[in-house]
Amino acid sequence: MFRYGQTFGRAAEESITQYIKLQAERKAREEVKRSRSLPRIKEKRTDSQVIQDFYNKYGLDGRSNPNYPPLPGYTGYIPKMKPTDLGIGRTFSAAARRGLAQVSIERETREVLNAGLHVALPSTRPTTTPS
Repeated sequence: MFRYGQTFGRAAEESITQYIKLQAERKAREEVKRSRSLPRIKEKRTDSQVIQDFYNKYGLDGRSNPNYPPLPGYTGYIPKMKPTDLGIGRTFSAAARRGLAQVSIERETREVLNAGLHVALPSTRPTTTPS
């Protein structure tokens, strides 16, 4: 395309800009044609398989082992651990094991005590039958 009435620099700049624009449009049209002509890719795994594989790899229901710290170097809350009792001078995993063992022992004793409360006791009040 010829350009008249401009300096060489301006005419060349417009020509180059127009050429780049036309090339981009042509490539876009070719990409659309090519994508329509190719067959669709089939999935190797469904979403449910991906999720199941994730749970299988990282533990039951995505939970990690409670004996290990959630973050390396974690020194935060551990159930039933007091600074002077179970956890002093221990690693996180040792303190967590002892703290969780203490929790499970207390749960078992609570269950035993609560089971004894629900045993049917004989009534101490005399019952009268309506006449």
